[in-house]
Amino acid sequence: MTDSRAYKPRHAARRGQAYDYPAPAARPRGRKRRGARTILCVALAALAVAGAWFALVWLPEYREELAEKIRRTEWAIEEARHPYAYRDLVESRAEAEGLDPALVAAVILNESSFDPRAESRLGARGLMQLMPDTAEWVAGKLKEPYDLDALYDPDTNIRFGCWFMGYLTRKFGGDPVKVAAGYHAGGGQVEAWLKNPEYAQGGELTVIPFGDTDRYVRKVMNAYEVYQKHYYPEPEAVPADAGA
Repeated sequence: MTDSRAYKPRHAARRGQAYDYPAPAARPRGRKRRGARTILCVALAALAVAGAWFALVWLPEYREELAEKIRRTEWAIEEARHPYAYRDLVESRAEAEGLDPALVAAVILNESSFDPRAESRLGARGLMQLMPDTAEWVAGKLKEPYDLDALYDPDTNIRFGCWFMGYLTRKFGGDPVKVAAGYHAGGGQVEAWLKNPEYAQGGELTVIPFGDTDRYVRKVMNAYEVYQKHYYPEPEAVPADAGA
């Protein structure tokens, strides 16, 4: 049996007549939506083609340009971390003592960061952080009156410091590692290490037993390399047949 309560359309047919269902409303065909999809697909395809073309044609040059920008940035950062104040004084005093000015600059950087008023807790003063007894000894060697406050004067401090580095250079045959170690720990201490087979082989320091001095020497040698590279680069070799 059919349920008399079954749903009947609102516009029911009269008895004896067939119900004429109204034609359903036409659904939108979505032309605009399909058109937007098409445009999007075309755009994505164009981007893919452009990306492939960029990778094939421009990417190698872009990589080279990017690498050059990175190199220049690293160079600028490295130079900023290795300033070179009082360069004229350093170069003139280094030349007078037969020193490499790059090594003197590296010592000053690690001693005072180029602060002429620097003073350590042990009493070392000025750009090259000269101890009062060392400065007094140098003044005697130079036959000059000793004035403790004069160590804050850049010219006096660099002159005394370069003289002391020159003394160490002559003592240790110009070896920058020994000179830096002697500047920090004293020349007598370095001589004692060189006589100890635990610390030296063939006249060369292989171990610096003082941790502070070892770290100091490593920092000075690293800075020495940077100052040479940035401020005293070696000229490029010219091929023999370049003028032919």
